[in-house]
Amino acid sequence: MAIEEGVWDDFRNDPARLKAAVLAIEAMAGKPAPPATLDAEDEDIGAAEGRLLFKEHRYRERSPGLRRRKKEAALKATGRLRCEVCGFDFVAQYGGPELPFVECHHRRPLASLRPGQRTTLHDLALVCSNCHRMLHRLSDPSDLAGLRGRLKVAFMQLLP
Repeated sequence: MAIEEGVWDDFRNDPARLKAAVLAIEAMAGKPAPPATLDAEDEDIGAAEGRLLFKEHRYRERSPGLRRRKKEAALKATGRLRCEVCGFDFVAQYGGPELPFVECHHRRPLASLRPGQRTTLHDLALVCSNCHRMLHRLSDPSDLAGLRGRLKVAFMQLLP
């Protein structure tokens, strides 16, 4: 029930936004759902898994302490850990204890850094896992505003 109350609090004073959200949900509800069960012939499809492999490779090191300090700074400033692209907040959505599920994105790719080059808190962004993956698919992984704009356009296309 707490989730429903939170949603209502978000929309209570914005009837236009509420209507837009309802229309977007209704539009999505009309899409066919995937089949609930597999066909009998599909049940036997599979692959052998679990083979043990060993890999050896070099990798560049990141500072775990810097990620922790970025999250602490956000909590101190806002009291929340929200995605800087889409605004998703794991605690608000799922409830429970204040867990740092948000990921820390480095705006400067590791390959572009010289060994020993400093990274500051400003070089980091807190993002949800979906936005994090999408940022790494962009030609400029530091373009949080560009991804945010693409999400807004995608959401608006759901509206009639």
